[in-house]
Amino acid sequence: MAGIIISAVNAMLADETEITFDPDDIITEIEQIDAAKRVQRDYVDLNSCFVYKKGYRLELNANDIESTESVQFKDDCLRACLRAVLSGGFLCRSLMHMPKDDDCVLTAVDGDKAVRTEEKPSQIPVNFYENQCAKVPIQGGMVEIRLRGYRGGEGVMQIVQKKGANPLTFIVMEGLPENREFDVLYKEDEVKDCFRMSSEEKQNAKKLLTIDSDASGMAVQV
Repeated sequence: MAGIIISAVNAMLADETEITFDPDDIITEIEQIDAAKRVQRDYVDLNSCFVYKKGYRLELNANDIESTESVQFKDDCLRACLRAVLSGGFLCRSLMHMPKDDDCVLTAVDGDKAVRTEEKPSQIPVNFYENQCAKVPIQGGMVEIRLRGYRGGEGVMQIVQKKGANPLTFIVMEGLPENREFDVLYKEDEVKDCFRMSSEEKQNAKKLLTIDSDASGMAVQV
């Protein structure tokens, strides 16, 4: 079975958490599933993270704009927003896509600061989206793990848990083989290096979740 191996290289643990993962002792691996073993599951795509607010836009200052991308299609703009936490170094909370100009404006401004505007014929059409995945779903302890693969690919995984409740997981990855399914495996052990797990370690590892990559090689799971 071919595998894309990704190890946890950085983690942060908040106080007052019941999460059993020790960030100093986790080895995480992304294991590709053979096509014959794939099962039909509910597919989670990148649109699940975003809410479209028709007729809204942000009144931005120059300091509010974290990044701009030249893209034609809406999905590419949404991917750029999720990718910002990986390569742009900021958390993209909202975006404005101007398809007629092939323009995508990424911001760290909360979506609730958007204002409703009357669209005029002279104005450039603006599609405003709020990134719901940028919001922590509950207040609790959080583990954030940065993932990097020795064959390419990178990602961020966040696990948050409130006392007495089940943990919630958010993961975004890019650079994976397209339209494939992967198991996210982990084992509780001291991290000695960032190399792939051995066959024996995989047998003893636990499955955290399964993710699907889309046609661009990006995977999103909420």
